[in-house]
Amino acid sequence: MPKRKQHSPEFKAKVALEALKGEQTVAESASRFGVHPTMIHTWKRALLEGASGVLVSIGIEVCPPIGIQYCPPCAEQARRCVALT
Repeated sequence: MPKRKQHSPEFKAKVALEALKGEQTVAESASRFGVHPTMIHTWKRALLEGASGVLVSIGIEVCPPIGIQYCPPCAEQARRCVALT
């Protein structure tokens, strides 16, 4: 019995980014990359869920209700403005 394929994180990110672009259907991407469409949906969802963590790790805060990104000094200013209202 053959072993299941182990895909690298780089490959998963590449496939997920292609899916996010929307230039091809998921079925077309699955055929092109040789993976099941369900895997593409899973990787795409993981990429979207992990994106805010990446931004925070490089010092960019995201305001969840409105999706505005702030660099650290601006984020502090925004917190002070919100506290005053």
